[in-house]
Amino acid sequence: MAAEPLTEVEFPAADDPTRPVKLAEYWGSELTAFKNWAEKYTTRSLKIEARYLDEREKAEMTGVSVLNLFWSNTEVMIAALYARAPTIDVSRTFRDPNDDIGRVAANIMERVINNDIQVEFDSEESAMRDAILDRLVVGLGQIWARYEVETAKQMSPPLQDASGKIIGKPQEVEVIVDEKSPLDFVRWEDFAFGPSRRWRDVPWVARRVYMTKDKQVARFGQTIADTIPTETRSLTSKEADIKKVVKEAEVWEIWSKVHKEVFWFAEGAPTILDVKPDPIKFPGFFPCPPPLLASTTTASLLPKCEYYLAQDQYEELDLVTTRIHLLTEAIRVVGVYDKNNEAIKNVLSNKSMNEMIPVNNWTLFAEKGGLKGSVDWFPLETIVLTLEKLTMRKTELIQEIYQILGISDIMRGMSNPNETLGAQNLKAQFGGARIGRTQAAISLFVQNAVNLKAHIIKTLYQATTIMKKSQIESSLDAKYAPQAIQQLKDPSMVYRIKVAADSMASPEWLSEKQQRSEVIQAISQFIGMTMPLIEKSPEASPYLIKILQWAVAGFKGGEELETVLDEAFTAMSQPKPPPQPNPMQIAELEKTKSETANKAAGAEKLIAEAKQIGLETRLMPAELVLENASDKAPVRTN
Repeated sequence: MAAEPLTEVEFPAADDPTRPVKLAEYWGSELTAFKNWAEKYTTRSLKIEARYLDEREKAEMTGVSVLNLFWSNTEVMIAALYARAPTIDVSRTFRDPNDDIGRVAANIMERVINNDIQVEFDSEESAMRDAILDRLVVGLGQIWARYEVETAKQMSPPLQDASGKIIGKPQEVEVIVDEKSPLDFVRWEDFAFGPSRRWRDVPWVARRVYMTKDKQVARFGQTIADTIPTETRSLTSKEADIKKVVKEAEVWEIWSKVHKEVFWFAEGAPTILDVKPDPIKFPGFFPCPPPLLASTTTASLLPKCEYYLAQDQYEELDLVTTRIHLLTEAIRVVGVYDKNNEAIKNVLSNKSMNEMIPVNNWTLFAEKGGLKGSVDWFPLETIVLTLEKLTMRKTELIQEIYQILGISDIMRGMSNPNETLGAQNLKAQFGGARIGRTQAAISLFVQNAVNLKAHIIKTLYQATTIMKKSQIESSLDAKYAPQAIQQLKDPSMVYRIKVAADSMASPEWLSEKQQRSEVIQAISQFIGMTMPLIEKSPEASPYLIKILQWAVAGFKGGEELETVLDEAFTAMSQPKPPPQPNPMQIAELEKTKSETANKAAGAEKLIAEAKQIGLETRLMPAELVLENASDKAPVRTN
């Protein structure tokens, strides 16, 4: 691919009447400069993809046998780097125990993001998985964050004044039905950026999208769409050799950090398609994270994939494999025999099992040395020895490739039963040390992408959408939800989003089980140590709960217990109601009340009878009246 000539074009001023035309010239020049800069990388990447898929012409396939270890190693790395959906951890900047609103706000954001990430991971068109595959094959992977809104038309209620009188008719309005923040995969050859040495110096980024005529009209209008050149592309289905011809235009979406504007440009169009000021205001302006890059230096941001670092070993491995294949085909029983003894050729016949073969002129046959003198076999010893040497070299080459790429035997699930535990641990550490750097890079890439997604959710989503997607109303923290969402949308609030590298690797159930056991053990020890203090001083219980909550937050996964501990703290802080009597106590109390009432009624009756017969009476203490009420006789006191 020959380099295109460069023409230096200045960026037009905002008040320039010919600005749309000059903008098209400017970005055409910038994209040409990028293509020339990345020409070598693009050519290599196309060859590497063909090598990865083992796409060879028929002429190349004649007598050639390839061991596609490149594809095998890539599959192993994908399984080790992105075996499951990452677990997104959203936390407050400061984990204050009394900040329930902030804790719930972080939990709401975490719920929304994790739900979207899980759905995206389960999809066959996983953006993260495709980006990681591009990184492992050609050395560059990228995704793109965008905001997507779905609207519908509804009738608004009639307008009313303060008295309730209708002053306006219902009107048809457009309302938001759903909001999304998808992360789109960007193929490596559809991603461009200003030539730079480091990512912090990149002035602009761009992605290429393919748009049909209908999409062009819907996005830019009929007038602009008519000026966009449309090319015919031939798409071949992988399931069947069926070619589908489509007409699409190549449209570049360009985000310029220098000019703080977003441009839509199509090569060959006379003017720029559209220009908008910063529409979403991402923290770093760009709608994409720093790309996943393979080996780079400080001289250029263009990567060099791992295949070229081991290309000599891969090519020699193909050569050795081809020779082994040819020698294997050559190993067969071939020999020559004396034509005068036609019967000897039947020695290797299937019909000559346990059968005597007659020989003409036996005396002459014996003088020539018998069967050994009449038959000469093709020498297989040399071929077999050569084959053994080639097989040994093949094994050596595979080990060399593993050493270059850092793929240990343990990571591939292979082990030598004769090795000691120390040797196997060294292999595991070797493989873990090499792959750990790649895992950390992918973890940071996913984390940066999720931060872009979180920014869209925080700034553009409606409160009702956040409430619906988080399903926080069904949790124990539902009472904090309205205030938490209000705080979440506050621009001054800062939350940390973290993606652990091990959360994307294959799950280690024993490790997770051990972590949970450590949490339970720590809680049990704390309760055992503080129980005597609680029994002696119950008023200290709330403070001990806070200490326990602070301690549990330090464990991985312990934040899930914070709500439970908050409920326990609230319950212990509230005054306890008086204990309710059981049914036996209630019956005894009712019986006592009944007996007391009967005694009081008897005492009143005795006093009344005494008055009727003219006896002088004097009020007695209540307890004496009740004690003598059963005598049924007037009591007289002096």
